[in-house]
Amino acid sequence: AGGGGGGSAGTALGWLPVTPGTWYAATVGGGGAGGAAGNNNGVAGGNSTFSTFTGTGGAFGDGAATGQNAVPGSGGVPTGGGVNLTGGDGGWGMGASIMTVLANGGHGGASCYGDGGRGGNNGAPNAGAAGRTYGAGGGGGGSAGAAGASAGGAGANGIIIVRW
Repeated sequence: AGGGGGGSAGTALGWLPVTPGTWYAATVGGGGAGGAAGNNNGVAGGNSTFSTFTGTGGAFGDGAATGQNAVPGSGGVPTGGGVNLTGGDGGWGMGASIMTVLANGGHGGASCYGDGGRGGNNGAPNAGAAGRTYGAGGGGGGSAGAAGASAGGAGANGIIIVRW
């Protein structure tokens, strides 16, 4: 079975008047954990926030039972920015069937900073790779037949960039 790739985080961009010496609340969202080996879903990524800007974490990719396709995670929908960039969706996991021995995990969703993790391929258990850049989704695990199960890759942590 091939697990679905995780979605990437959304990005909120904009201008905010700041006052020197003023404290502003900021939280960097953690990347979601990949699904454990077997038919297990991953975990959604956390939100990154700064003042009124929220970069929403991507949704988890579904696990899959043998021979089943897996639903990917959707990209996060940010709020509060003058420009809100929705994160990239993960790729579908492809399950093996009687007609094919292929079972590949879906690719993780790309963020505006770069690529998501690659999906694991068929054959021996092959875990999905972690998201490559800030906010990117992790790849779904892939394995086929009696090869056993494999885990999905974790999503990458978010980032907050402030320029003044």
